[in-house]
Amino acid sequence: MNISILILLVTMMWWAFASCVPNSPALTAEQRAFCERQGIEASQALGKSLLAQLQGAMASGDLTTAFTVCQTAAQPITRATSEQRLGVSIRRTSIKYRNSKNAPDTLDREILKYWQSSKESAQGLVRQTGPSSARYYGPIFVSEACLNCHGPRESFPRMLTKTLNERYPKDLAHGYALGDLRGAFRVDIDLNKATLNSES
Repeated sequence: MNISILILLVTMMWWAFASCVPNSPALTAEQRAFCERQGIEASQALGKSLLAQLQGAMASGDLTTAFTVCQTAAQPITRATSEQRLGVSIRRTSIKYRNSKNAPDTLDREILKYWQSSKESAQGLVRQTGPSSARYYGPIFVSEACLNCHGPRESFPRMLTKTLNERYPKDLAHGYALGDLRGAFRVDIDLNKATLNSES
């Protein structure tokens, strides 16, 4: 092949590749560590609040009542956790979701599928989502308490099953076993705002 043609082909391939690469540079090690800290802190805060709500609701001994309390409280608690942190927004997501507000987007699904491929792979990770934004994912595993409303449907009390059918007719969030991957805490981070927040 003529050397000039080869050089032209290589140059064209390089430009084609360069056009697919975002203009912004990848996250620095410092930014990645910062996002991981923000993600872990937000996830732990939300997890702690939701667990306290669940334990309080289950104290009644009535699973249907406990489910109703958690259903009405989960989204407000999630919003409040986000509002406490400038530049940080948190939500939960799962492939097998109950509330459509927790349905995964393309990136969520990619991460969850990756974690499902191997239990050892299910660890917190950070992905860049824009020039100055990133997303942290932290896995959620099924605990003993989760099984009351997310275990096998045949194990649910009749009244709980009836309530689930009425409120979430397209419910996918059941059939789990102890230790299964339930979903993820997803923390979106605006690096400009969150960095300012951490320095104040």
